[in-house]
Amino acid sequence: MTGALIYCNILWTCRNFADWSRARQWSAGFESWCDASFAESTGSCDLHRAELAGVRKDLPSALQGIGAAIAKLTEEEGWALGEGYRVRGDVLAMIGDLDKARDDYARAYAVGWDAEPGNAVLLVETGAVDAALGALDRTLSGTTWFHLQRGLWLRAHKAWIAARHGRADLARSVLDDIGIEIGATTTSAPSIHALLAEAQAHLQAEDASEGMRLLLLACQLWTAAGFEFQEARVRIEIAERLHAAGDDHGARVERVAAEHIARRIGSRRLLNILEAAQDVSETDRAEHLPAQTASWKREGRLPMPARLSAPRSAADSAPG
Repeated sequence: MTGALIYCNILWTCRNFADWSRARQWSAGFESWCDASFAESTGSCDLHRAELAGVRKDLPSALQGIGAAIAKLTEEEGWALGEGYRVRGDVLAMIGDLDKARDDYARAYAVGWDAEPGNAVLLVETGAVDAALGALDRTLSGTTWFHLQRGLWLRAHKAWIAARHGRADLARSVLDDIGIEIGATTTSAPSIHALLAEAQAHLQAEDASEGMRLLLLACQLWTAAGFEFQEARVRIEIAERLHAAGDDHGARVERVAAEHIARRIGSRRLLNILEAAQDVSETDRAEHLPAQTASWKREGRLPMPARLSAPRSAADSAPG
């Protein structure tokens, strides 16, 4: 019993600090311990493993595991039921079932838990920036171990949202506070540093190259964390910036990589974002071509066709 409590508490802590790499190591260790001790895992531990599957593997399998864990929590650990709803909401949001995700976030609040930062992220996507920041602030004001352990993760999201939505002063203030706290701890969770790098990238309005450097760093950190949904999301943003800068080849490379991840983990949401970005890219190209062609005509030169058709026969290809 003591061993199970130790493993479970360490797993909770790793997750609350968004340290997915360590969480995976302890999860594997706990599974080995259960097998060796003929012990049955609790609903909370099943939830942890299912959540890790959503971070690292495929989302539909994670969703199935979370559903089974919630059923066990209902019978054995009612106090953690809200956490089950919150985690399932996060996975549903990554898949793309946003209405179902919102329903689960509401369920989490209804049983006395919270649904942050996932709820705040969805609020922002509807334009409710103040509501999102308010939701994070209310959660940050909590004094339970669950709220306090997640403080860095929640504040990183607050900085990320503020930086992306025109609240530069607030973002810088939060980033400064986080920097002081990180300096006083031993945490090295790449997920938190990835969010901070993204926030800093959006504060570089007058330095596009520095903004791109920080986004590339964020992508590398998400990769190191093994959080593939977030890695793909940042790759899409990098592709948009590369396209805007005229680097269509680089943009295509990032989009292909993001699409590969989206299909592997089963995220319709990422595929929809990619499709929307592709539509914008094609619209930009269509609007640019008439002006470009007019310029070529003025200069007395014509563009090469994008693709040449193969000749129908040897006679067609022979010189006249």
